[in-house]
Amino acid sequence: SHRGPSPDLLLTLQQLSTFAKYYIAAYGWPIHAWMNLCKGACCLPMFCCGCRALPHGAIKGDCCGLNGAALLLASGLDPEDVLYASFTNPVFCPSYYIALDRDHRTIVLAVRGTLSLTDTVTDMVAETEQCEIPGLGQFQAHKGIVLSARQILTDLKTHEMLSGAAEEYPDWSITILGHSLGAGSAVLLALFLRETFGSRLQCFAYSPPGGLLSPNAVAFGHDFIYSVF
Repeated sequence: SHRGPSPDLLLTLQQLSTFAKYYIAAYGWPIHAWMNLCKGACCLPMFCCGCRALPHGAIKGDCCGLNGAALLLASGLDPEDVLYASFTNPVFCPSYYIALDRDHRTIVLAVRGTLSLTDTVTDMVAETEQCEIPGLGQFQAHKGIVLSARQILTDLKTHEMLSGAAEEYPDWSITILGHSLGAGSAVLLALFLRETFGSRLQCFAYSPPGGLLSPNAVAFGHDFIYSVF
């Protein structure tokens, strides 16, 4: 007899749908303007100057507050639940943010996809990079995206926002996600952080680049990395 989708698959699909708003929010004001063509970014200055603006020091590279305002609008997050956001976007370091999803009891790390010229440079550095992590050993990955993930890791260690949140909410999961280039970076981050956070960690990759990982790394991430195209 015909059997429907498994409960695990249905749950994963539900999570992919639920968390999609977070990768959209990572694009900041440009995606807000594109999705609201009649208003553009006109409503954002009023929003970001109000009481829902992100706390000072929680965001980098957003001098006018437009990216932070768009992030809040797209995600529906309260300002106090956005722990850190970086829109500086140098080469090999896509924009990203860390936030608390209290409804689902998860710490979200969302990485922005390709938007700037520096992101395009990252995409084009497509030769193979040798990597190694505990539990897997050596594997190969897209060099530009590996460099991006490592830059984010360095920033995470500097500001200690992710590790601090993980300690403050020890029974919450950690959800790393992104779209396009951000999806690739999220996958590499999930692999690099798997040993640190163990089964707490899950990754949702929306339209990740092809040729991102060698087959052994794909198999290693089967239980905690989920992609949708």
